[in-house]
Amino acid sequence: MLYESDISHLLSQWQERLSSDRNEQSYKDCLSDCIYDLNCLMDKNFAEEALAQESFEQQIRKDDKYWGSFFDNLIADGMFAQ
Repeated sequence: MLYESDISHLLSQWQERLSSDRNEQSYKDCLSDCIYDLNCLMDKNFAEEALAQESFEQQIRKDDKYWGSFFDNLIADGMFAQ
């Protein structure tokens, strides 16, 4: 499994290589493209995770209303009478 910290570390390494004077320009151009692509992939992944989290939270609220209503009806019908 990949973690954000692993990817961030990799990006840091690439950015250090990008700033080095000892590498050829063609290498730096390719590295720059890789950094951009990986950043875009991470942004997309974070956006998808945010949508999934929002969907999960909406479902929790919906379930809470459903079960709250369900138990309120049971109580009103005397199902929990002592």
